[in-house]
Amino acid sequence: MDVTRANFSSLLPVIRQSIADCNFIAIDSEFTGLTAGAEEEYSLFDTPASRYSKLRESVQKFTVCQIGITTFTNDHWKNKFTATPFNCYVFPHEFDQFDERFSVQSSSFAFLCNHEFDFNKFIYDGIPYLTSEQEAIFRQGLEAEDEDTRKALEAHLTEAIGFSHVFKMLVEAGKPIVGHNMLMDLMFFFDKFHKPLPESYTAFKEKLHQLFPIIIDNKHVTACTKQTLYPPAEHLLRTSTLDALNTALSSKRCLDIALMIPSIQLHESCQRYEEARHHEAGYDSFITGKVLILVCHLKARQSMLPVDTEPTSWVKICRMIDGYFNQINMIRCSVQYLYLPGPDPNSCRPTWLTMERRSGTGKLSQSEVVELLRNYGSLDVEILKPSTCVVALATRNMAENVLEDFRNHPDFAVSEYSSSWLPSATTLASLGFGGVAVTLAVYYCPESIRPMLPW
Repeated sequence: MDVTRANFSSLLPVIRQSIADCNFIAIDSEFTGLTAGAEEEYSLFDTPASRYSKLRESVQKFTVCQIGITTFTNDHWKNKFTATPFNCYVFPHEFDQFDERFSVQSSSFAFLCNHEFDFNKFIYDGIPYLTSEQEAIFRQGLEAEDEDTRKALEAHLTEAIGFSHVFKMLVEAGKPIVGHNMLMDLMFFFDKFHKPLPESYTAFKEKLHQLFPIIIDNKHVTACTKQTLYPPAEHLLRTSTLDALNTALSSKRCLDIALMIPSIQLHESCQRYEEARHHEAGYDSFITGKVLILVCHLKARQSMLPVDTEPTSWVKICRMIDGYFNQINMIRCSVQYLYLPGPDPNSCRPTWLTMERRSGTGKLSQSEVVELLRNYGSLDVEILKPSTCVVALATRNMAENVLEDFRNHPDFAVSEYSSSWLPSATTLASLGFGGVAVTLAVYYCPESIRPMLPW
């Protein structure tokens, strides 16, 4: 159901009760933009900390315009989950001294237009919100007012807090929060409804984990589960996009493979999501929770006999995937996931490669290297000095193939990365690579080799 400023106060008790009664909550969001600039584009050179810094720049620049929250309640004995989606339009209305400024990315607005996003509801009827810090600042000003004035201002404050009431409910409930590739959703939630994102990546992880003790990233769970399944079940998870996963897991093929699939029914007030509404946050949050249930059911059935009739309950799901709790998927990064309660995993990527013109003369450009290596797969390139670059590749097989194919190349020498390739900071600056190359050497460099750097 759509939740706007007009009906928010009447639906807030319904949302509160739905959160209190459910087993888990799935979330999704739509934003006014994704990347603040070219410097914030994702790269295989990114460490978790550098990726966080990039995303923090974007989150602080843009705002969230639609939030989907779907509660899922399990009836174990009926082998059924009931889903109640809430599709919330939010907008940072001016309140007292707070008048938020935010940017718009044209490609993001075009994307929303293509999926019939209602901009009138966003701007005219979006639910307001305040961070906890803004609320505290306003409350301090109430102390100087008389009782009648204070009561009137408190009423205005309650309305201005708006969607942040729901955020507080999610925190207080302590229920598992499920998303699909959800790091940016979590960062927007933190920054817009709680407090400004901390500069420190480690501080962010600690504070987010305190707010939400159990977070489940559906994309990460699916990728890990896929590796444990046998064909033909494994074939159903060959894609990682939410819509494609939903299609595969709702197919007759899935029904034939996995017996006793739980019934996932929409609450009677939310029947419009029987039809697909791709990239509407409420619908996508519903599909996110649905996909998690079905992926876990595939995993459960693999270890059961065909005659077994034990339903896939929420308790069973938690037991199967508790090893993935609080592991947040990372796309195109040096690690596959970040781990909220402690240290992140070691890099899953191969050693960087360096490419150099054998002649030692003539500049190398990023576009030239990308064209040379395009057929090997996903890669990123940074220029180290005029005739030398460093290349980050997605998989070890890719790196091995490049090394083998370029072993006797007449024009280019390719080898595994070594810190000896790095010139001094002074030389970098004199060559005009102060911005890009220093960032590469210091900011993107994996922590394991930072002590090897010459400065």
